[in-house]
Amino acid sequence: MTSTASFPVPALLSVDPGEAAVGESVAIDGRDFYPGLEVFFGEVPSPSVVFEPGGAGGRVLAEVPAGAPGPAPITARNTGSAFSGSLPFNIVAVGGVFIRGDFNMDGQVDISDPVALLRHLYLGNPGSCLDAGDVNDNEVLDITDAIRILAFLFQQGQAPAAPFPDAGIDPDDGEALGCEAGAQ
Repeated sequence: MTSTASFPVPALLSVDPGEAAVGESVAIDGRDFYPGLEVFFGEVPSPSVVFEPGGAGGRVLAEVPAGAPGPAPITARNTGSAFSGSLPFNIVAVGGVFIRGDFNMDGQVDISDPVALLRHLYLGNPGSCLDAGDVNDNEVLDITDAIRILAFLFQQGQAPAAPFPDAGIDPDDGEALGCEAGAQ
């Protein structure tokens, strides 16, 4: 005889720490955690979910999956259950990991990036990853970078240099700019 019953929906209570880099583990406390529990950071599943010894099904250690820096609310589900409610979480950039063109480091290249870049260039607003704004990878931040993002977004222009479209490190490893972890 095979049971068709599913586990209850897990309840997430807390996460410690509230932000971490890709590959680091975070502790998640909750209720109704059962074997096969899946933990998601945003929409990306954790590559490793381990029940903490003595946690009695109420604490797991989950590895932060590869993804762009920024908000990644944590959710979970047991086999056959619906998703839990979410806990706020932030994936932080590791020094040098970025998406070229994503100057505001929100995990996507969109109209807000050339605006943030222009605000940096002409109003002195800080940037946490100058390499992300160097769309043509010439180790100089200038108006041509903002124009190139706009051309890519709205005129089928050339895509940003690597790393793009996925997060990564600068393959040319130029030293004129940089990408500082956690700087704002």
